[in-house]
Amino acid sequence: MSQTLNFDLNTFDKSYVEFYTSLKRYQYNNNHSDNINIFSRVEMSNDKINLSGYLKLKSRYFATISTINNFEWNHTFIPGIEIDYTPYKTDNFRLKFFGGINYFGRKYTDNEINSNFSVISGVGVNLGELYLKLGLTSNVEINRRGQSFIDSENQFLLFEYGNFYTNVYSAKLKYNFNNFHLDLTNDFYPYSGGNENLLNSNLFYSNKLFKDKLDLRTGVIFKYYSGLEFKPSIENDVRIKKNVYQLDFYVGARIGSANVSFTLANLFNRINYDTYLYPYDDRGGLLNVVSRFTIVWDFLN
Repeated sequence: MSQTLNFDLNTFDKSYVEFYTSLKRYQYNNNHSDNINIFSRVEMSNDKINLSGYLKLKSRYFATISTINNFEWNHTFIPGIEIDYTPYKTDNFRLKFFGGINYFGRKYTDNEINSNFSVISGVGVNLGELYLKLGLTSNVEINRRGQSFIDSENQFLLFEYGNFYTNVYSAKLKYNFNNFHLDLTNDFYPYSGGNENLLNSNLFYSNKLFKDKLDLRTGVIFKYYSGLEFKPSIENDVRIKKNVYQLDFYVGARIGSANVSFTLANLFNRINYDTYLYPYDDRGGLLNVVSRFTIVWDFLN
């Protein structure tokens, strides 16, 4: 169920209120899970300011029916506010500042409460076809239980409860030149045990050809990670620093009512560990890279 209400205020040109709620039950064997979600959002804006506030409530009840009945639940409470301010804007230039704060709280069956505070701030600049966005996210996690992975025992060990403080520095760059487009994001995580950096980039060509009958998009996706990683088959939770990169080539097209896509993945044939124990498949060279090909037709419009 959802509802949107429009109303006018003197300070803001546009405003609305949104409300959404859902109730879902998942049944499998003798177990079931009930999930209740409630979401509400208020937003007000004018030419310079966009102000919004939201509230999310989630409740999950899980029941295991067996020789020993087990009932668990958790409640999640997420309020937050966000603000965008545009002090200067022309046809070719726009300067915008943004910020926000939210709280994430979760309570469990044993009355354990985990809390997380996040503060977001940053600036965005549009200059013609160039868009640049710089941001900082600061997190404070209260009463969080840490984990350590032990390869030799193949199990998790739980640390004591503690408070954790992290910062994430992010940058986003977009540039369009005729039919060529660049979309690049970079996230930097400074930690006491070592820094982590995650880069994602997408360079592609997009155009409509043959009297707009062929909508073509083709390009390369490059991903790079530098930081700490679990190394398998060694003892006592040892982490190593490693540079991980991956390059994919893709072609996507829409022809009439059909969507066609083709991907050559991991062109460098890197053996990167995506999880603790399982690497990407070894394909034995450039010509054996993973390929994906799909065709989808729209029978009904």
